[in-house]
Amino acid sequence: MKKRIIFDLDNTLITWKDEYVLKLKEVVDRYKLDVDYKVIDSIIEGFESKYGKLSREQLACDINEACNISIDQKFIQDVFDAQKSLSEIDLKLIDLLEYLSSKYELVVLSNYYSEVQIGRLENAKILKYFKEVIGGDMLDAVKPDANAFFKAMGPHNVSECIMIGDSYRCDIEGALNVGMDVIFIDTRLKKPDYEGVKINEIYELKEML
Repeated sequence: MKKRIIFDLDNTLITWKDEYVLKLKEVVDRYKLDVDYKVIDSIIEGFESKYGKLSREQLACDINEACNISIDQKFIQDVFDAQKSLSEIDLKLIDLLEYLSSKYELVVLSNYYSEVQIGRLENAKILKYFKEVIGGDMLDAVKPDANAFFKAMGPHNVSECIMIGDSYRCDIEGALNVGMDVIFIDTRLKKPDYEGVKINEIYELKEML
């Protein structure tokens, strides 16, 4: 019997939009940095896969080295504060989470910083549906590392949990490797040959769970 549903965040609960990166540009412009904001964005995007563990200090160091600038933790915090608004209210999603939270414990397992992801969930008016929000800064190693899934399981057995996400490598393969059931959200049709449980939109979960 399933007791806990573990959700990825980006492109699972909250769709990432290309224009969201402009929030980073606003911060870079405010600091009058002589650097392309897209370079900083690429460093942030690749940070988790480079190290497997999130550190604000190392992130600032990597940005400084790559861009030949000197930003500090205030810049990192300003970026994080800007990113907390990167979500929208989705009434259909709220309805789904209202339904699911009445039957299961809901948890978010994200490879990004927990502070930012909590802010985005709050901005989308869906934070209250989740018992826990586990970000990459709370993990010794991010998804697809097995320990990320073990932490997200909480007090439950692997058979009592199910992972839902859009990244085959991080969410699906990672969860399968620890014996967890999965539902693959393949909105972007990246794995047409996938033979496991797959849906195109998160809203389909209401008919499945």
